[in-house]
Amino acid sequence: MGGDAVVLNLSLTTPTYVLQKVASLDVPSYEDELNRTLGIIVCPESSSGDILFPSTFGISLAIALLSLLASILVLRRYNFLVLHESDGLGVGSITEHVTVYTPLTSNTFWALYFIQVFLKHFIDTLMFGEHEIAKNRDALAFVNYTDQVMAALTCLSLSWALLYQLKHRSGQAFDGDTADMNSDSSGDIPRRVCRYALSAECGLVVLAIIHVILAWFAIPNLPGNGSQDDGELYWVFVSSCAMQQVPLLVIAFLLVVPTVSEFDVQDTKDFPLNPNSYPSYNARALLATGIILELPHMLPATTWTDHILLSATEAHRCPLYIFSWYDIILIMYAVSLGCFVAFLRLEFLRVREQELYSCHIEDVDRTNNRRVL
Repeated sequence: MGGDAVVLNLSLTTPTYVLQKVASLDVPSYEDELNRTLGIIVCPESSSGDILFPSTFGISLAIALLSLLASILVLRRYNFLVLHESDGLGVGSITEHVTVYTPLTSNTFWALYFIQVFLKHFIDTLMFGEHEIAKNRDALAFVNYTDQVMAALTCLSLSWALLYQLKHRSGQAFDGDTADMNSDSSGDIPRRVCRYALSAECGLVVLAIIHVILAWFAIPNLPGNGSQDDGELYWVFVSSCAMQQVPLLVIAFLLVVPTVSEFDVQDTKDFPLNPNSYPSYNARALLATGIILELPHMLPATTWTDHILLSATEAHRCPLYIFSWYDIILIMYAVSLGCFVAFLRLEFLRVREQELYSCHIEDVDRTNNRRVL
């Protein structure tokens, strides 16, 4: 009996027994902790390899590359005019290619938006693909915070791009200085709209700062924070994400639904606008579609996975087999980027004709003056 007891006690201390007991405790792996921290689901469920979240990583990488290409395209093709000027001496004259930057054709804010989208989703690829970052809680917390800062800046730059569109390419009334700002005539409505849009932009800057501050206290494992989410503070942080969209929606609404109808403009003497000073219906439809598809992406993934789509996630973790519910939101966001590129291209082509005509008139005047001299 004594010998049997000794054998039994020794068997309890063997590594195999210890490993079996540890496995039976169902200790969560760091992948499970990542699911709770980031709100990302592994799809396909049977996937295992060097990448933590294969589908989300792939979509984020695709968005980063597409936004980088979009920024290069905007800066090289849709941000300036190229004029062909001659010396006016007839046959054999020298033709020069002159690059002209004008307020009407400038899309610098759009390029800034696409660059920030690239930076944000490049950071996302680090969170969703790097095991070394995931295993280090402090590093993951700082990367997650940087991602939230870029989200605030991305929303801010998008609003700047839309506000610039509202001021410079959605009605020539913004250029006038003779109208009375306190007048109630119909000719002053767009100027008041512009003033309201500027107020909305200032509010958006304040909301972005609040979002960045709240993100520091809401993300676990940052200095001064605990290792778990604070329920009340988390929802305050989510509210700041939603509130950032309010001024953006106001500016987008003013672009999609102009204050003054194009049909009324044609017969109004007090309103020096022409119907072509507004974006076309196709451009407005693209802008509205892009804004609608962009909105879900502005909420954190944890909000969708753990709260809004919790029941759907529990029923189907990967509804499209290789894509989770949040992956579908990312795909919608990628489509919104395409809508924005198509919108700014239509707008550039519309205002380019006006600018080329104006530059042509100026060139003719310079040529005539050169001949006179």
